Amino acid sequence: MIILSIIMASVHSFSQKIPNAGFEKWKVEFQTYWDLEEWETTASDVSIAIKPALGFDSKLGLELNGGGYARTKFHCMSVPHSLKAYIKNKMQQNDTAHIHVSFYSGKSKVKNIKWHHSTTIDDWTPVNIIFADIPASPKTDSIEIEIFGGKEWRSPFYIDELSFEYASSTQQNDIVDHFNIFPNPITSQASIEIGNIPNNSKFLITDSEGQLVKEIHHIDHVMLIDRHDLEKGVYFISLIQNNTILTTKKIIIVD
Repeated sequence: MIILSIIMASVHSFSQKIPNAGFEKWKVEFQTYWDLEEWETTASDVSIAIKPALGFDSKLGLELNGGGYARTKFHCMSVPHSLKAYIKNKMQQNDTAHIHVSFYSGKSKVKNIKWHHSTTIDDWTPVNIIFADIPASPKTDSIEIEIFGGKEWRSPFYIDELSFEYASSTQQNDIVDHFNIFPNPITSQASIEIGNIPNNSKFLITDSEGQLVKEIHHIDHVMLIDRHDLEKGVYFISLIQNNTILTTKKIIIVD
């Protein structure tokens, strides 16, 4: 059984920014009425709207009124610990906004998480939607987020600054007793030194928006990585074992 809870505090973890979390490239639709089980469109006279709104800490956030629907799907590094966001709303009595998070392995859906909210929050409030019981196999390689506004046009739901959190436990950190990258910033290539090499581990390099740019399966205690055609900017290199992030380092590439 999938367990999902919400807490008003942050989790010590590595964050993966969701690509286009400013909502410029999200698929947006509206349904005059949506059913929680079937997601079928039916006739109704409920007024609807979905449009950009002023965000929490950015120029563009997302506002969903009755029937509003938005979704995006993108690559992920591994199974995250939680979805972090800022929300506010003016929910009417007995109305509810919903967020669905679906985990995919290739084209097959592995798990689906459902979260709902029906309490009015007047000011931007940070939330962590905690995931549990997400299987390590088959490997999760992409995630889809779907956001559904309430049924009533007087129930606007606002959301902004979405990111995934990857919790790092003390036990996981103890597995990697030595992990250094130098030089950093990098102009052409860098040396990686790692003490223990866990079984079935690999390196993933992602850009600042969480997009995978390189995957390294063969790991040595001392190894070189080349810049190749990577543009200058901030990247993250993560050591992954069985779909779990053990440790992450930030690297900066300069010209």
